[in-house]
Amino acid sequence: MKTIIINIITALLVSGLVVTVFAFTEPSSAPPTGNTPAPLHTGTDSQRKSGDLTVKNLIADDGITLGGVKRTSWPKEQGTCDWEGTKCSCARDGGGNEANLIIGVTCASNKLTNVKIVSLRVTSGSATCPKDAPTGCTPGLYNK
Repeated sequence: MKTIIINIITALLVSGLVVTVFAFTEPSSAPPTGNTPAPLHTGTDSQRKSGDLTVKNLIADDGITLGGVKRTSWPKEQGTCDWEGTKCSCARDGGGNEANLIIGVTCASNKLTNVKIVSLRVTSGSATCPKDAPTGCTPGLYNK
Protein backbone atom coordinates (compact mmCIF):
# COMPACT_ATOMS: atom_id res chain seq x y z
CA MET A 1 0.00 0.00 0.00
CA LYS A 2 2.85 2.36 0.88
CA THR A 3 4.46 1.74 -2.54
CA ILE A 4 1.21 2.52 -4.38
CA ILE A 5 0.85 5.87 -2.59
CA ILE A 6 4.48 6.79 -3.38
CA ASN A 7 3.96 5.83 -7.06
CA ILE A 8 0.77 7.93 -7.29
CA ILE A 9 2.48 10.99 -5.74
CA THR A 10 5.50 10.55 -8.06
CA ALA A 11 3.23 10.26 -11.11
CA LEU A 12 1.35 13.44 -10.14
CA LEU A 13 4.59 15.40 -9.64
CA VAL A 14 6.03 14.24 -12.98
CA SER A 15 2.73 15.07 -14.74
CA GLY A 16 2.73 18.55 -13.21
CA LEU A 17 6.30 19.18 -14.38
CA VAL A 18 5.51 17.99 -17.92
CA VAL A 19 2.48 20.30 -18.14
CA THR A 20 4.58 23.22 -16.86
CA VAL A 21 7.31 22.61 -19.45
CA PHE A 22 4.83 22.47 -22.35
CA ALA A 23 2.98 25.59 -21.11
CA PHE A 24 6.13 27.77 -21.41
CA THR A 25 6.32 29.94 -24.54
CA GLU A 26 9.71 31.20 -25.63
CA PRO A 27 9.90 34.98 -26.40
CA SER A 28 9.92 35.80 -30.12
CA SER A 29 13.36 37.47 -29.88
CA ALA A 30 16.05 38.43 -27.37
CA PRO A 31 15.29 41.20 -24.82
CA PRO A 32 14.59 44.09 -24.85
CA THR A 33 12.76 43.57 -28.17
CA GLY A 34 10.22 40.83 -28.70
CA ASN A 35 6.88 40.48 -27.03
CA THR A 36 7.69 42.57 -23.93
CA PRO A 37 8.66 46.26 -24.14
CA ALA A 38 11.82 47.41 -22.39
CA PRO A 39 11.24 48.84 -18.90
CA LEU A 40 11.91 52.46 -18.01
CA HIS A 41 15.37 52.65 -16.47
CA THR A 42 17.91 55.10 -15.09
CA GLY A 43 20.23 55.06 -18.12
CA THR A 44 21.13 58.12 -20.19
CA ASP A 45 19.42 56.94 -23.40
CA SER A 46 16.14 58.59 -24.46
CA GLN A 47 13.14 56.46 -23.55
CA ARG A 48 9.58 56.22 -24.86
CA LYS A 49 6.47 54.77 -23.33
CA SER A 50 3.49 54.15 -25.58
CA GLY A 51 0.86 54.28 -22.81
CA ASP A 52 0.12 56.79 -20.07
CA LEU A 53 2.67 57.32 -17.29
CA THR A 54 1.55 58.51 -13.88
CA VAL A 55 4.04 59.71 -11.28
CA LYS A 56 3.31 61.03 -7.81
CA ASN A 57 6.18 63.53 -7.79
CA LEU A 58 8.16 64.60 -10.87
CA ILE A 59 11.61 66.10 -10.43
CA ALA A 60 13.27 67.39 -13.60
CA ASP A 61 16.97 68.24 -13.22
CA ASP A 62 17.45 69.74 -16.68
CA GLY A 63 14.05 71.18 -17.60
CA ILE A 64 10.83 69.84 -19.07
CA THR A 65 10.11 69.45 -22.80
CA LEU A 66 6.48 69.74 -23.94
CA GLY A 67 5.58 69.64 -27.63
CA GLY A 68 9.25 69.95 -28.58
CA VAL A 69 9.80 73.12 -26.53
CA LYS A 70 12.24 72.78 -23.62
CA ARG A 71 11.79 74.92 -20.51
CA THR A 72 14.60 75.13 -17.98
CA SER A 73 13.14 77.94 -15.87
CA TRP A 74 9.81 79.53 -15.02
CA PRO A 75 9.04 83.23 -14.99
CA LYS A 76 9.82 84.83 -11.66
CA GLU A 77 6.61 86.16 -10.15
CA GLN A 78 6.92 89.45 -8.31
CA GLY A 79 4.56 92.00 -6.89
CA THR A 80 1.43 91.87 -4.83
CA CYS A 81 -1.66 89.73 -5.01
CA ASP A 82 -5.21 90.06 -3.73
CA TRP A 83 -6.00 86.48 -2.64
CA GLU A 84 -4.90 84.05 0.06
CA GLY A 85 -3.91 80.49 -0.83
CA THR A 86 -2.92 78.78 -4.05
CA LYS A 87 -4.65 79.97 -7.23
CA CYS A 88 -4.48 77.31 -9.94
CA SER A 89 -4.95 77.53 -13.69
CA CYS A 90 -5.19 74.60 -16.10
CA ALA A 91 -3.95 74.90 -19.68
CA ARG A 92 -4.69 72.20 -22.26
CA ASP A 93 -2.56 71.48 -25.31
CA GLY A 94 -4.68 70.17 -28.17
CA GLY A 95 -1.74 69.30 -30.41
CA GLY A 96 -0.67 65.83 -31.52
CA ASN A 97 0.08 64.81 -27.94
CA GLU A 98 -2.67 65.68 -25.48
CA ALA A 99 -1.41 67.42 -22.33
CA ASN A 100 -2.66 69.55 -19.51
CA LEU A 101 -0.58 71.58 -17.11
CA ILE A 102 -1.88 73.01 -13.84
CA ILE A 103 0.26 75.77 -12.37
CA GLY A 104 -0.37 77.02 -8.83
CA VAL A 105 0.56 80.52 -7.66
CA THR A 106 0.54 80.92 -3.87
CA CYS A 107 -0.18 84.22 -2.17
CA ALA A 108 0.23 84.98 1.55
CA SER A 109 -0.08 88.39 3.19
CA ASN A 110 -0.49 90.08 -0.23
CA LYS A 111 2.87 88.69 -1.48
CA LEU A 112 3.51 85.99 -4.09
CA THR A 113 5.36 83.26 -2.23
CA ASN A 114 5.50 80.29 -4.61
CA VAL A 115 4.92 79.20 -8.21
CA LYS A 116 4.75 75.45 -8.77
CA ILE A 117 3.47 72.77 -11.11
CA VAL A 118 0.49 71.22 -9.32
CA SER A 119 -0.23 68.67 -12.04
CA LEU A 120 1.21 67.74 -15.42
CA ARG A 121 -0.49 65.11 -17.55
CA VAL A 122 0.70 64.04 -20.98
CA THR A 123 -1.27 61.19 -22.48
CA SER A 124 -1.89 59.35 -25.69
CA GLY A 125 -5.62 59.78 -25.03
CA SER A 126 -7.54 62.90 -24.10
CA ALA A 127 -6.09 65.14 -21.40
CA THR A 128 -8.93 67.43 -20.45
CA CYS A 129 -8.60 69.79 -17.50
CA PRO A 130 -10.21 68.39 -14.35
CA LYS A 131 -13.63 69.79 -13.44
CA ASP A 132 -12.77 70.20 -9.75
CA ALA A 133 -9.65 71.80 -8.28
CA PRO A 134 -6.86 69.26 -7.80
CA THR A 135 -5.21 68.64 -4.44
CA GLY A 136 -2.84 71.51 -3.70
CA CYS A 137 -5.21 74.21 -4.98
CA THR A 138 -7.33 76.39 -2.72
CA PRO A 139 -11.07 75.76 -3.29
CA GLY A 140 -12.64 78.62 -5.25
CA LEU A 141 -9.31 79.66 -6.81
CA TYR A 142 -9.24 77.22 -9.75
CA ASN A 143 -9.61 78.27 -13.40
CA LYS A 144 -9.83 75.84 -16.32
